[in-house]
Amino acid sequence: MARGPGPQARPSLGFSVFRFPTASQLMPGAELVLVPDCGHWTQLESREQFLAEVRRSLDCREIGG
Repeated sequence: MARGPGPQARPSLGFSVFRFPTASQLMPGAELVLVPDCGHWTQLESREQFLAEVRRSLDCREIGG
């Protein structure tokens, strides 16, 4: 998961998630999920959304999605 409200992700020390190829582009089956107004600790700063996305991802993997 990465920070960002949409196409204008807020930079963190000059890094933009949209500037370089992401892991989701390099790993088959990976997915990039952007969490608005969240920093480096997604699991703490946006706990419910983080857990929902992890659960959704795990559910998709279990049923072959």
